[in-house]
Amino acid sequence: MSIQVIRNEHARILVLNPNSSQSMTDGLNPVIKSVGLSPTTQVDTYTAPAASPASINNGEDIDASFKTVWDTFLKDGSEPPAYDGILVACFSVHPLVSSIERHFPKWP
Repeated sequence: MSIQVIRNEHARILVLNPNSSQSMTDGLNPVIKSVGLSPTTQVDTYTAPAASPASINNGEDIDASFKTVWDTFLKDGSEPPAYDGILVACFSVHPLVSSIERHFPKWP
């Protein structure tokens, strides 16, 4: 996997943890800081609400995670999030990725 380092001024990136584990989100911060992004790049993190599983271990967890995050944060017909990009931080192939691409095709 390669990471493209964004050098644009004032870029806003959301790192989205689709499970409800705040400690997992907190563990991403040292990794984010180690990438070497421009000081003008803003990176925010999002942890799924408590209704999402604390860990994604199977298809049922993926489905529950998707529904919770989509229903509380992204929703069909809503405006695109105010970010230049979203990174879904999940070891599984998460349906949020394709849904974001499909429902926000002109975003940003």
